[in-house]
This record gives sequence, C-alpha cells and structure tokens, in this order.
Amino acid sequence: RFTCAWSICITKTRKLIEPTAIAWTHYSKLAAQTRNRTMILPLAALALLAAPSSTRHLRPRSDNCPTVPNWAVQSFSVTYSNVSEVPGTAGFKLTNLVTNRSEPISCPLFYNYLCMVDGTPSDATLSIRLWVNMDSVTITFNETWGCNTSQVPAPTFPSFVTGVGELKLTCPDPVADDMTCSGSDTEVVVVNGTVVTPVPDPEPETGASMT
Repeated sequence: RFTCAWSICITKTRKLIEPTAIAWTHYSKLAAQTRNRTMILPLAALALLAAPSSTRHLRPRSDNCPTVPNWAVQSFSVTYSNVSEVPGTAGFKLTNLVTNRSEPISCPLFYNYLCMVDGTPSDATLSIRLWVNMDSVTITFNETWGCNTSQVPAPTFPSFVTGVGELKLTCPDPVADDMTCSGSDTEVVVVNGTVVTPVPDPEPETGASMT
C-alpha cells in the first residue's frame, strides 16, 4: 500500500489501466481504496501495457550462445511526485558485464509507478522497464543480440536477451507523497540474461477447400 494524492491515484492511473479487463478490476479496487488515501499498485495490469512488444510470445533458444549479456544495477534512487502533471524520476548506474560499459540511466516516473527507457547511449537496442512499488522495484531488460553461432541452417528469427531483477530501496519514515527512496551505493544487483527467439506465427491450415 502506498499513500498518494487523489489526482495521481484516480485520474492518472485510470487513464493508463482502463483499456484492459484485468486492469478494470484493479481500478475498481483502487477507486474503493482511495477514500482512505491508499493505493494498491496493479503490477500485473500495468505490465500488460508496458511490456515491449518484442518480449511478447518468446521462447528460449535451443542453441548455445557464446556470450550472453548480464547487467549490473547499483545506486538506484527514485523520487516520487505529488503533482499530477509532473512525473517523478528514477535513476541508477547500469553496467553491461559483457561489454564492461557503464552508464547512468535516468527516466521520468509516470504515475509514480512506471519508467520506460528505449535505447541508451551505448546500446540503441536495449529496452528497460521499471515498475516501482514504494520500496520495491522490478526491472526488466530486453536487448537485440547476435549470438554469432555456427548453427546450420542459420536461425530465421532474430534473437533477444531478456532478464528480470528485483531491487529493494530504503524510504523515509514516515512516508510522503514526494519522498525519495534509495538503494545502496555499494550493493550491486546482477540481472542474468536469457537468449530467446520470437515464436513464429502458426502455419495456415491446408487441405480445406471452399465450394
């Protein structure tokens, strides 16, 4: 549960989650809870909208990839906003453990909950999604990746590397609508990548004739 302003709880959240039936159930629960200025964050509902299209309908690759990216996340912080028209912010240091490239990542925190990054200065194909729930963060990575295997025949579909990690933050006590929650500067969370391939569309059925 997370305290928040009326405009953020109802107006902004409703506009984001209304399009799905599952989300409507969460929104109804949210509307009922708002009288007490509490908010239950609908992680599953928002994830349906926030997930990159390239990560849907994926399956693990059967061939071995010589190198697979892993990502290290540290110095994470999030600042919530109590103004409905002004998003909060989230930021952290990201290191690709294969290329050994490090860079600061920052993004607006929409609805005090969702942060989306499509492309970074060092990797235009990397997509990052953050779902923040007070002192807990779920982070996902999705990167186009060439395995450069000797598989014959060559794979027809492109490969991606995906990974999911969880972070814990420390928030002030008591909590506030415009508080800042932070992770440890020394603790590093490593997110392991998995190589996946999009599932091809099913072949059209044959043998049926129309008269």
